[in-house]
Amino acid sequence: MEQRLELALLGSMLSMVLAMNLVQACSCSYPGTPTQAAARADAVFSGRVANIFGPYVESSSADPVRVQFEVSKVWKGNVSTEVTVVTALSSVSCGYEFEKGKVYIVYAYVDDSDFVSHDKGELITSVCTRTKPLSESEQDLTALGNGYAPANIKEITLVDPPSSVIIIILFATVALAAVYCQSRLINKKGKGKSQTKKK
Repeated sequence: MEQRLELALLGSMLSMVLAMNLVQACSCSYPGTPTQAAARADAVFSGRVANIFGPYVESSSADPVRVQFEVSKVWKGNVSTEVTVVTALSSVSCGYEFEKGKVYIVYAYVDDSDFVSHDKGELITSVCTRTKPLSESEQDLTALGNGYAPANIKEITLVDPPSSVIIIILFATVALAAVYCQSRLINKKGKGKSQTKKK
């Protein structure tokens, strides 16, 4: 009975790991005109991608990626000269796949929900917004107008994405539990064999 419980525990933990790898399909509605999209956003700016910080362990297409921008112009929000925006790892999960060195216009919003993939209050963007390369943003630039300069405050450079720590701890816990269950099973088999020899 105890052996069955241990196997069931191991199976459920492995299922949890596999579930994390399931693809999360992206579905979003039309973002609207530039003025409509800007009205819904908390921040609208253009800037060059300076750094991209991905997760330590890729568990799914929805893993958070933190993209650090050198901001050149702002149309909405109190945006500093350097700002970080969070998006999903892959477009499969609505993430915007930025390229380092390229310049984009970014429509971002603040998500205050307690969502695992990012920290509360961070700026979020996705393929469901009007975020795109600046070279393809003629309509947006015309509609939004001149804009204004970013606040002259530099952001602290990121080193480790905060939520990656959670993923590492989770995988380490599952691995330790799996090793523990396996060692218990081996010990039981060994005891069973020794008892059979004594008989």
